[in-house]
Amino acid sequence: MEDEDYYETEESGYDLDDLFKALQEYALPHFYFCSHPGDGADFGYWLSEDFEYEFDGKKVSDLSELTEEDREQEVLHINDHGNMTLYWCDDKGNLEKIWAVV
Repeated sequence: MEDEDYYETEESGYDLDDLFKALQEYALPHFYFCSHPGDGADFGYWLSEDFEYEFDGKKVSDLSELTEEDREQEVLHINDHGNMTLYWCDDKGNLEKIWAVV
C-alpha cells in the first residue's frame, strides 16, 4: 500500500472483496454487508429488501399474540410505527432479542 497507485490496482479490488467477505461473516440474520443499493460510496450492513416477504417465522404486532406453537422459531414484532424487532423464541417461550430496526 506504500505505492500511491495501490487503489487503482487489481490487487486493491481483491483486497476489497476479501474485506467484504470477512465483514459478511459478522452480519446479523437477514442482513448483508455491501455498498448501499442507492449510494455505492456508502458501505454498511443492510436489511434484505425482501425480508418482510421472505421471512418464514411468526409475525406479530404484539408479543402477547405468541402461543406455545410459536416456540423454537424466529419471531418478528412489527409495531404500529413500522419498527421491527427480531427475536428467537426458545422451547420454553423465552424471547432473545436478535436485532431491532427503528
